[in-house]
Amino acid sequence: MTAYLVADVAGSKPIYAELLERSLSKRGKFSVNVTSENRMVLEVVICSGSRLHGRKIKNIDWPPQCLLVSIKRGDIELVPKGDTRIIAGDYLYVLTNADQAKQIRKLAEECIP
Repeated sequence: MTAYLVADVAGSKPIYAELLERSLSKRGKFSVNVTSENRMVLEVVICSGSRLHGRKIKNIDWPPQCLLVSIKRGDIELVPKGDTRIIAGDYLYVLTNADQAKQIRKLAEECIP
């Protein structure tokens, strides 16, 4: 959120929005319309039994219009990388637009049968 405030005061584009656009273009995905009106940083917690528990970030089928910005594990903030494993108790901070929020929450809350 600090990045958005600084960008707003400086009159520049927020760094996370820029990173999302770059990430999508590198993967050959379409450009995403993450405007100030519909963008959000979504916080989701990984519960015990979640399908995401124990999986590497790079092996997860993320929705096309999102960027995993940060992982909070206890008192530690992790910069997510492809080989980072998600574990129960992690808080994921995902930059997305409002339309994708429900899909991301469903992905995090889905449990292994």
